[in-house]
Amino acid sequence: MAAQHGSRITPAAAQAGLALYAEHTEDARQNPGKHPNIDRLIALVERQETLGVEEVRE
Repeated sequence: MAAQHGSRITPAAAQAGLALYAEHTEDARQNPGKHPNIDRLIALVERQETLGVEEVRE
């Protein structure tokens, strides 16, 4: 997502991520904690927050 949306995941970028993982999004809504990364995207959309990201290479 950062490669497409830069160093920030905005609510719009989070919504795009939820669409990308649509087959898991409803399951995440029904089972909080089962898909923690999708939970984060849902929270960004619901709260209209932006998350900064930093790439870490090993």
